[in-house]
Amino acid sequence: MKTLVRIAFALALFAGPLYAERVTSLAVNPSDPDVLYAGTDAGVYKSVDGGESWFRLSLPESLVQALAVSPSDPDILYVSIGALPTVAGVFRSTDAGETWTQVNRGLPPPPPFCGCGSLMPIFALAVDPANAQVVYAGTFQGVYKTRTGGERWFPSNQGMGDAAAISLAIDPTFHNRIYAATGTTLYGSTNRGASWTALGGSDLRIQEVVVHPRAPRTLYAATLRGVVKSTDRGLHWRPVNGGLPAVRIFTLVLDASVAGRDVLYVGTEIGVFKSGDGGVTWRRASLGMGRISISALAIHPDDSDILWAGGAATGPDTGLYKTENEARRWRLSSEGLFIDAPLAP
Repeated sequence: MKTLVRIAFALALFAGPLYAERVTSLAVNPSDPDVLYAGTDAGVYKSVDGGESWFRLSLPESLVQALAVSPSDPDILYVSIGALPTVAGVFRSTDAGETWTQVNRGLPPPPPFCGCGSLMPIFALAVDPANAQVVYAGTFQGVYKTRTGGERWFPSNQGMGDAAAISLAIDPTFHNRIYAATGTTLYGSTNRGASWTALGGSDLRIQEVVVHPRAPRTLYAATLRGVVKSTDRGLHWRPVNGGLPAVRIFTLVLDASVAGRDVLYVGTEIGVFKSGDGGVTWRRASLGMGRISISALAIHPDDSDILWAGGAATGPDTGLYKTENEARRWRLSSEGLFIDAPLAP
């Protein structure tokens, strides 16, 4: 299979300029970090060698809005497809992406202004860390939940209403606690989504939340005003932007593998920035990739020196980048991740 991908790669080079797909999301198999998945404008790609080479999986060749791997059973994946009205919605794989089943029953129809056809776009997916059948979906009409691996969805919005949920995060130490960002308000639930309460930071326009795995009272969030931090589960926030320029932030990840040291990375419209002190100070960390937009980041679960970064645009110098030295230098790692790539044999 890898040989065929290399042949296709060489043929594309011979035919003309090679343009990598825009990467919208990244997910790593926590049990085998050599296995990665990349959501793109044209479906899902998979790597089995730590991101060195990629092949396209047999999903519809359409925009991937969200991608999630089950922490308790990494062969189970959930993907939301958003650009083809006849096949939009959520797909599930139980064999690491070999085959897929569409699982949309109960998901709401889109609003008339959406122009999305008959199915609701899904902005975010979060899988319960202990149960691969329990999944939360962020939609135009708030949060929906399934307890059956997507076979049946139902609204889980009490206290939230129909606000669009653009980001979801589950407390890794207490799975009953979930956070949902709507872009205007951050909501929290302590009963697995049965009810929600508005938290602080409504003036910050929170876009994405990360829960600290060692100290779950601590949250970091990407906002339209930079990065903010809370130490009381989202009730109060303060900016942690020292040295971070006023740029658009697309994604935020946290490395807390060393006790007492919070390392943050953000993907922005001009590359990656890094903080080694919980956001107190930031520095540019884009050597090797230039000033390109980065829309997705992922950290190796066992070796925090290794990260992957996905480009937010198509072009010869975008695609997937990899670092093996804590973002001191990046290199392009997009073999096979190109427009019109063949399906995996």
